[in-house]
Amino acid sequence: GTLTVDIPLTLVNGAHPGPRVLITAGVHGGEFTGIDAATRLAALLEPGEVHGQVIVCAVANPPAVYQGRLGVSPLDGVNINRVFPGDPDGSPTERLAAWLFTSLVDGADAYVDLHSGGLDEVLTDFVGYRRTGYSRLYAQQAALAGARQPQDQVRRVLGRGARDALGRGLLGRQGFGDRERLLSGRDVP
Repeated sequence: GTLTVDIPLTLVNGAHPGPRVLITAGVHGGEFTGIDAATRLAALLEPGEVHGQVIVCAVANPPAVYQGRLGVSPLDGVNINRVFPGDPDGSPTERLAAWLFTSLVDGADAYVDLHSGGLDEVLTDFVGYRRTGYSRLYAQQAALAGARQPQDQVRRVLGRGARDALGRGLLGRQGFGDRERLLSGRDVP
């Protein structure tokens, strides 16, 4: 059958030309710090101060967030972070991922995905970004990741399908519990 969810979005069209930036949070239920940060940021953005367009999606996965599910959707037991770019004919979570990808991610010049510790995690501060196969883009991601001076930077290889579909940077911001495994600048599969 048909299943619908309301996804809260804030769109700020800046008074000056510039890139389209997408910021998401609430991909996993229980990661409330990113949701709070995205919500506060959306409230602070003034069109006269913005260059380009900023889209803030503070709750990207409402079923998981509103039911407090940490890693998977209560609708189908699927972790949305593992099914991007999604499947419009798939499970509810795969369809949600497809909508998010097609409607938001695909049109963005830059994408920041906020994560945080869930209710059962103790985390350290890190920024992750993915190798895309495009050297200029990779350099831009590295500069953006280092701007905040996190405790750790994690570089990962982006799967070919997602890399080719995306063709732009993905910067994830979150804390991570296994600090010993995340030495600054170390590649993680």
